[in-house]
Amino acid sequence: MKKRAMLLSGFVVLSLLTAFGVLDVCGCTGFNGNAREVEAARQTNQAPTADSKVVAYYLHGTTRCNTCRTIEAYATEAVQTGFGDALKAGKVEWRTLNVEEPANRHFIKDYQLYTRSVVLASYQGDKQLRWKNLEKVWELVGDKPGFTRYVQTEVKSFLEAR
Repeated sequence: MKKRAMLLSGFVVLSLLTAFGVLDVCGCTGFNGNAREVEAARQTNQAPTADSKVVAYYLHGTTRCNTCRTIEAYATEAVQTGFGDALKAGKVEWRTLNVEEPANRHFIKDYQLYTRSVVLASYQGDKQLRWKNLEKVWELVGDKPGFTRYVQTEVKSFLEAR
């Protein structure tokens, strides 16, 4: 009985460490960015150039698990179906970026990333006004309608605040 309890408690601890990104099983956490490369990339990366817009990013690494791919697919669909006219007008942009590529590593620091993320950022010209990491996407990945509502509500909030 004691052995079974120890195994169960070990499994629970392992599960919690994995779930909260302390232990990286699928390669979805632990972004690493060399400080010099991050700063060099920041200086060369271009900000959006439209007068006023909201950029929705899916920021990922090279290695992606099924859950990460699902988050990307759901977020892409939520933005494209909810904001088709705004996308065409340039008021909303959807970008999928690998933050392990040197030109994109600055996003790790800029948006305080610790895992794959959907981030919204509002811009006025080249100036970023505010941003938000949509952290609840991880909680809602098993509920596609809830996930879609969450992402669309957040994008709408950013559009209305411009």
